Amino acid sequence: MKKIAPNDHCPCGSGKKYRKCCLKGNVAQADKAFFYYKLASEYSLTERKDEAIQCFKKAIALNPTFVGAYNDLGVAFADQGNLAEALACYNRALAINPDYYLAHNNIADAMHRLGRLDEAVDACRKAIALSPLLPYPHNNLGLSLSNLGKYDEAKVSLRKALEIMPDYLEALNNLGNILKQEGDYEGAISCYRRAIAINPRFVGSYNNMGGPLQNRGRHEEAISYLERALEIVPHDVVIHNNLVMYRQYSFAGSSEDVFAEALKFGRRFEEPLIGKWRRHENLRDSEKRLKVGFVSGDLRGHPVGFFLEGIIRHIDGDSLALYAYATQSAVDELSKRIKPKFEKWSFVTGFPDEVLVTLIRKDGIDILFDLSGHTSDNRLLAFAMKPAPLQVTWLGYPNTTGLKAMDYILADPITLPPEEEKYYTERALRLPDTYICYEPPGFDLEVNPPPALENGHVTFGSFNNPAKINDAVVECWAKIIAAVPGSRILFKFHKVFDREVERNNFLRRFSGFGIDPGRIYFEGYSSHVDLFAAYHRVDIALDPFPYTGVTTSCEALWMGVPTLTLRMERGIFGHNGELIMKTAGLSDWVASSVDEYVAKAAGFAGNTAHMAALRGELRQVLLASPLCDAPRFARHLEAALRGIWREWCRNNSH
Repeated sequence: MKKIAPNDHCPCGSGKKYRKCCLKGNVAQADKAFFYYKLASEYSLTERKDEAIQCFKKAIALNPTFVGAYNDLGVAFADQGNLAEALACYNRALAINPDYYLAHNNIADAMHRLGRLDEAVDACRKAIALSPLLPYPHNNLGLSLSNLGKYDEAKVSLRKALEIMPDYLEALNNLGNILKQEGDYEGAISCYRRAIAINPRFVGSYNNMGGPLQNRGRHEEAISYLERALEIVPHDVVIHNNLVMYRQYSFAGSSEDVFAEALKFGRRFEEPLIGKWRRHENLRDSEKRLKVGFVSGDLRGHPVGFFLEGIIRHIDGDSLALYAYATQSAVDELSKRIKPKFEKWSFVTGFPDEVLVTLIRKDGIDILFDLSGHTSDNRLLAFAMKPAPLQVTWLGYPNTTGLKAMDYILADPITLPPEEEKYYTERALRLPDTYICYEPPGFDLEVNPPPALENGHVTFGSFNNPAKINDAVVECWAKIIAAVPGSRILFKFHKVFDREVERNNFLRRFSGFGIDPGRIYFEGYSSHVDLFAAYHRVDIALDPFPYTGVTTSCEALWMGVPTLTLRMERGIFGHNGELIMKTAGLSDWVASSVDEYVAKAAGFAGNTAHMAALRGELRQVLLASPLCDAPRFARHLEAALRGIWREWCRNNSH
């Protein structure tokens, strides 16, 4: 151990010289405290976190003013997910030395993880004021500001961190993430590549590279980066979530590929947790008022929130008591609207999985819904510990989770036909009509005649996320444009198509199939009302594949625009377009092959009279269909949940 000279800064972190701090007291005791501190620090670098915590506590017991030990004890607690204890330690350190910048920096990290972003920003600014030339608080400030949506301020902070430390990997990665959020995929890819060049084993950039590559149509390359990341860290759950998700977008894959990846996820992450399963003590009364929980990061202005809102408004509160476990940080107007519909609403951002499981068990949840699957903010590892007797996945990720602990997947006869059940670890819980229910917009916007009647040419359109538009889709749509003389195609999506570099990327992809760039139009961000109004400029919507649209197809129907879709055996994702069109009485708008898809598009485009008649009636057809009948959907859902609960009671009577 390095000997501490009397005039050195005291290792306890007080900021004083050793001779005026710990050396003033019992020298042997101070040295012993420092010994335990060093030992704890070594344990912290391994998986021996509990031993590290005990050693930090011994150091503090020997030297109650040991600021550094309080701080590092807090870090050890934070590593275990115990953020409340971590914050108590950081605040104790600051009570001894208010100028200890590391504690402010670590408070910022804890607040960020808890979703208390404004407090995280305040703590970062305090750390920067104390140590303006250190890069770490600038990086943390940038991260918190970006999560508040203050991207311009966040970029300034991150670039300051990189000015101080040009090879700061985390700052490069965070800057790339902001550029990705803004739709600057070229800039994001550049940041990630630079980070990987500095450290070829920097996993964060391998993982994050997938998003911008997908949005540029480079799906197989995106998957390869995730596979490389898992070679480096095989047990990173976020990366494996992303890999399962990304396989949905690839036309080159298959149901077998997606299912195999989901099973691999289950083997890697669920099997070690099966030993944590415990007997459920829920009252085995088949007719009692059921406690139904929803775990989601999308209980807000998000497609999941939009589809859920109308349903829960019509749930029979005497039959079902609803509980929310929100894994998101943001609260918006939709969150405020739906919150009163729940018996209890818990924000669980930053909760360790074990703590969430304990809360769910304490609440006595009978049936627990996963609304995220493998998407962001999911808590699949909590589900893997089986906190509720019955667990159902629904809505946010319409495909198998790969978990044995997930008892059911909510579906319908179209999206999950019997011959495809072999691709699911869950049992199919089919509602009779549809597994989704669309809530029409709350504003009045009329349906206009087809634009082809006025401008003399057909305009196809896609308002889908560009990540869904793989090379097979581009080739198919290029064939359609070539087959329909004078036709145009309109792409609309926020952020991406606001940027010339991304528009040019799309033009190059279509030019490769001989399509004149003058036949392709783009629109970027607009208000929600203007998004719907943009359908006034579209005659026929084109659905991507295998990842078909849901919200976009419903919105198009509302505006009188039919969507041509391709039925694929790729899980519920591959049947969503088919479900919407068939439920709206438009079975002839469902193709079973790419060649048929092209032929149908050309055929429909050549019959403007039919399009005009259809356009005038589609809104009423949609409103009259089960897709918009929330009371009917709620009764079917209640019956389905009561049915599986009765079965569970019969099978678990003792």
